[in-house]
Amino acid sequence: MAYYYLGILLFVGSAIFLKILLDSRFGVAFKAVRDAEVYAASLGIGIFRVKVIAFLVSSFFIGLSGGFLTIFYQAVGPDILETSNMLLFFSMVVFGGLGTFFGPVVGAFILVPLNNYLTPYGAWRLFAWGLAILFVVLVAPEGAVGKAERLLRGRNIRGLIGSARAWTRTASGTSTS
Repeated sequence: MAYYYLGILLFVGSAIFLKILLDSRFGVAFKAVRDAEVYAASLGIGIFRVKVIAFLVSSFFIGLSGGFLTIFYQAVGPDILETSNMLLFFSMVVFGGLGTFFGPVVGAFILVPLNNYLTPYGAWRLFAWGLAILFVVLVAPEGAVGKAERLLRGRNIRGLIGSARAWTRTASGTSTS
C-alpha cells in the first residue's frame, strides 16, 4: 500500500510541476518549437536551448519513473521493459492524445484494465492492441481527449450560435413560430 501512496504522490507532484512549466514562458516556447520550428526561430526563440531543456525535463521524469519502477519491482533487469510494455506505454499516449496534457493519463486509465483483461489471451492481445490503435488513428487521430475536447468545443459553439440567433430574432422583433 505504501507504493500506491508513493505513486500517487509522484503522479500529482509531477502533474503540478509540468502544468506550471507548460503555463510558463518555457511552455510557450516548447509549444512553438513543437508546432513550427522555423517560425519559432524567426521570433527569436533559441531552438537548441529549448530542445536541451525539453530533453533535460523528459530525462528527469524518465529517471524518476524508472527509479519508482525499480523500487516497486525490487529488481532491475532488461525483462522489466520488454516490447509489450513499451507498446503499452506508447499506446497510452496515442490512445489518450499526443498533444494534450491529460491524454496519456486517460489512455492509461482505459488501456491498463484492458491489458489486464486481455493478458490471458496471449498473442490475441497484440492483435487487439493493433485494432485499438488502428481505430484511434482512423476515428480520432487527436486521441480520446482531443476528440472529446473537439466535440465539446463544437457543442459550445453551436450553443453560442443558437443563442445568438435567438437573441437577434427577439431584438429585431421577429418570431420563430
